[in-house]
Amino acid sequence: MSLRWRSELLVRLGAQHCEVCLPQGVVHVVEGTGATAIHAALGALVAQGHTLPRRARVLLGEDLLHLCVVDAEAEQAQTEAQARACAAALLAQVLGGRTDDRQVEVSLLDHGHAWLAAAVDIAALDHALDALMHHGIEARRVGVAVLDDLRAVQAHLPREVHTVALVRERGVSLLGFERGRLVAVEWEHLDWRDRDTLFQRLSAYAGPPAAWPSAASAVRPVAHRGTAAGGRTGFLQPESARQTTALGGAARDTGWVMLPPRLGAGVVGDTGGAR
Repeated sequence: MSLRWRSELLVRLGAQHCEVCLPQGVVHVVEGTGATAIHAALGALVAQGHTLPRRARVLLGEDLLHLCVVDAEAEQAQTEAQARACAAALLAQVLGGRTDDRQVEVSLLDHGHAWLAAAVDIAALDHALDALMHHGIEARRVGVAVLDDLRAVQAHLPREVHTVALVRERGVSLLGFERGRLVAVEWEHLDWRDRDTLFQRLSAYAGPPAAWPSAASAVRPVAHRGTAAGGRTGFLQPESARQTTALGGAARDTGWVMLPPRLGAGVVGDTGGAR
């Protein structure tokens, strides 16, 4: 870990919450949208006596983005510019034919086989960056949260895995793999506290990405022990220790292997409790 990184603030922004991590590991989470949530989180840290770094790295949550995977080996997407154009065309189909109000960026995935493309609302991003500047903080880097999380969990994954489910506070990101390579990303908006619905939804993605539902409305029966991911093992990463406790039994019963939570215990939220 470089000294430059240690001097940066890490801001993870979702549609309905903001998570701020200081270099020394203090994490504060607040509910709220956009700039309002950023102001609340930074204000709370200052009120607790913390000094804020002058630089920040901003990671955008999946509920703020439209994501797709573009084949880097295809002739029309071999360069970054080609991949961005290809992704914009694909995302336009989802966004009703227009992407002019969204900024499309691409990141080359490990092994160089594909691009992860993300489209973000330009106005929403500008408001978030302005909120940081209001506190004297410059956002040096803006990235995609799921890409950071993918890099963090890949060391735990066997090559034959088909599905990794990243449980968020307001939904689940489904990462689909073929022979160890990411080939699909889907977002399911749901409440993880409703465990029956959560694992019913997960069972719809418990197989090769080619067999995933094209629409999130398709729900299959809950899988039995050991049968997740089409007879192979699926992996599930909770976001917090609280989710680990709540979901661990149901995950074992339906054949999903739990990864360590992205956040440890004792993360302080806007209510003063731990997540």
